[in-house]
Amino acid sequence: MKSGKAVNPFKFGTVVDGEHFTNRTKEIDEFTSIIDSQNHLILIGPRRFGKTSLIRKITTRADRKVVHLDAYMITSAADLAAQLVSRLFRLFPLERVKELLKSFSIVPTITINPMSGETEISFGTKSKGEGALHSVDDAFNLVEKLGKPSAKLVVAIDEFQEILRIDTQLDRRIRSAIQHHKNVNYVFTGSQESMMRNMFDDKKSPFYHFGIVKYLERIPKSEFEHFLSVKFKTISDRSESIAESILEVTECHPYYTQQLAWQVWEEMIRFEHESKESNEIVDKAVEKLVQMHDIDYDRIWGSFNTTDRKILVAIAEGNVIPHGSDFLIKTGMLAASTVNSSLKRLVGSGYMIQEKGKYQVDDPFFSRWIVIKRNM
Repeated sequence: MKSGKAVNPFKFGTVVDGEHFTNRTKEIDEFTSIIDSQNHLILIGPRRFGKTSLIRKITTRADRKVVHLDAYMITSAADLAAQLVSRLFRLFPLERVKELLKSFSIVPTITINPMSGETEISFGTKSKGEGALHSVDDAFNLVEKLGKPSAKLVVAIDEFQEILRIDTQLDRRIRSAIQHHKNVNYVFTGSQESMMRNMFDDKKSPFYHFGIVKYLERIPKSEFEHFLSVKFKTISDRSESIAESILEVTECHPYYTQQLAWQVWEEMIRFEHESKESNEIVDKAVEKLVQMHDIDYDRIWGSFNTTDRKILVAIAEGNVIPHGSDFLIKTGMLAASTVNSSLKRLVGSGYMIQEKGKYQVDDPFFSRWIVIKRNM
């Protein structure tokens, strides 16, 4: 163990940037090229894979003005319009935006939050039904008016598939509003692969072939190993083996790798496990994380029905093929349709990941919790 009180260099749970950002050189170059052109980017990837961090990294490097929205947190069409306009007030002079608002079908109310100093927008009770959709039209057209050919805005909307939940007409209205925009590059990200692909690959969808569709893969193991080993080198002479042991648990999932690396660092600093093997140190950190989240995992487990529990147990306990006969026998199910419905539900809610035909529990520590509880 090397001496010195080094600060834990790992970060998770929020947008990752600066020294905490893990490589992704290839994606940065490729996606930058897309949004620097006349095209739009559609980025698909599981939750907590770093989509938002990556887009922020790209737009910051390009020195582009960017509006970030999370559709998962939007409650209505009127709320979408209000959130979009309020973010434009952060980027442009107040008077310039206020002047353009006069052309809106429903002129919003503007207030200044005395606590935060933020400009808050409300379209009031009139903005319902068709009125709300007109507000969405006006808000997106405002983006186009504020942009310039020489200084295009970037509008990045996370969990874009959620617009279908917000209002069944919203996808058509947004597409209609932005189809002729020339001063904006749009970046739509989503975690529901099947829904996102239907939105952008189905000929019947308003967003058919709207942009270039890319899938965000896991960070390559070699890149992640290098990132981790460089960080751990400041406190250990076995940084490479520690990095390898961490990735064996997380399988290069960006969020959980950062989380486990953070915990491993804390274990090493506090208890100086110099005499222990790298995998023992990592196992100790995993055990600590499982214990820390025990109450949360217990609550989550209680929310699943029997079918979902059977599938989670089977996948947590071993690599089984979801549609194979062995899987159906192991889970005690007879109908493949029952398995399909459960898998779709678990993937949709973010508890399961599907990659290249393979399913796995999204959270490796939750998976470990299931196995531990089963064997107590």
